[in-house]
Parts: sequence; structure tokens; C-alpha cells
Amino acid sequence: MAAEADHFRRACRFPLPVRIENLKNMELLEHIAEDIAVNGFSRPVRIFSEREIDELNSNLEEFLKNNKRADSWYSAVDPEQGENKPVDTIYNAHVCRPDLSEIVENQHLVDIATRVLQGNVRLWRTTFWIKEPGARRVEWHQDTYKDEGLGSFPNVNSWIALDYANEDNCLWFVGKTHSEIIDLNVFKDESYVNDLKKSPDLPMPPLTGKVTKVALKPGECVFFDGRCLHGSPPNKTMNRRAGLVARFVPEGHDFGRKGF
Repeated sequence: MAAEADHFRRACRFPLPVRIENLKNMELLEHIAEDIAVNGFSRPVRIFSEREIDELNSNLEEFLKNNKRADSWYSAVDPEQGENKPVDTIYNAHVCRPDLSEIVENQHLVDIATRVLQGNVRLWRTTFWIKEPGARRVEWHQDTYKDEGLGSFPNVNSWIALDYANEDNCLWFVGKTHSEIIDLNVFKDESYVNDLKKSPDLPMPPLTGKVTKVALKPGECVFFDGRCLHGSPPNKTMNRRAGLVARFVPEGHDFGRKGF
């Protein structure tokens, strides 16, 4: 058990992030696509320069402050002790803000999503995930939209860091878990649920697998298949940890009346 815990704590470090000016290089696009095909998530990719992300944060400051709302999700289990402030979200802000629409439909994002999904894509949804200091963990889960009954479908998400996301509060992934939907009973395992109750920290996942922590700097992004098992620890820093997620699906995918 000690060896397993040590393996869980050890972060997998990627090469230096791919830079935006290099994304026209097909070899790099192939590397990113291969990352996702094999593991379910990519290495860090720099999408925006420091100047661009500083300008974006400045433009978004009042909007985020006035529109964020406390969120909840099906996998949440409250710890019996410790800080447990809510995570704030804003859904589909690009619909009412043309400047955000331009950002999330950035050609570099679209090119990568097109390569990963092997065909034309469309932007489906966007979400701001905002963790103020003391904000709770997000438990291990797959994005299968259970409340909406959408199930499994081809997708690629880009999680763009607005702030620093270090190894202690960034997205954590369990590689190679995107090829099938995990039975919900796995997340009800007594040992796993007890670990969630005992501490506000993110415990080991309820199944065996290699955990990778994808730390990001502002302007960097990680691409991932929403079906890849992922979660994030509580924000124990003194700073906000926010990201903007753009979710892409095949252009012709029809959700019927269920999907936005």
C-alpha cells in the first residue's frame, strides 16, 4: 500500500509545453493527437502568450466576479472535517460575449480538435472553473453528463489556464481510462467513499492506474477526452485557480433535445 501511495503522489512530467507558433508543424499536432489517443490527455500546450493572457484576465475580472455561481456535481462527497468551500462556475459565457467566442474558437484550438476527432468539429459548450482559495476538490469522474443522460460520445476538451495551476491543485488524470465508461458502482466503493469523508484532499482513485498531474502556467492548456478519469485537489494556495474549458464535438454529432 505504501508503494502504491508513493506512486500516486509522484507526478509525471511532460517535455516543455508546445508553443503556439509551432502548432502549424504537423509533427507536433500528431504528438498531441497521439497523447490523447493513447492516454486520454495531452502534454501542456501554450495557446496564449503572457501578454495575451494578462489582457484576457483584465477584461474578464468584473465578468467573473459578477457571474460566477457555486456549483455541485453528482460525484461530490463532503468531507467530515476541513475546509470545503464551493467551486464556482460560469457556463456558456461565449454565447453572450463575442470576445470569448473568438478565444475559444481560436484556430489553434480548432486545428487540434479537428486532428484528434479526425474530422470537422464544432464548439459545443464552454465552462469557467473557478477555485478561490479554500475551494473544495473535484472528485474523480468521467464527463458523461449523467444528469442529462448523454452518455459516451466523441469529444475533446481544452482546459485553458487563466492562473497558475501547480501540481497540488491542477487537473489530475488516470491515463488510458477513456476507452470505456466506468461503472458508477466503482465510485461507491466503501473504501473510496470513506477516504473522501476522512479528508478534504483528493484520495487515490477508486481503480488502479497511473496518475498524472498536468501543471499549467497562465496561457497554457491541456487537451483531454472527457471520458478520461480526472479530478482536482482542493485549492490550498492563497491565490485563485481558474480555467476556461472549451468542449468540441464532431460537427455532425446530434444530441437531440438533450444537448445544448
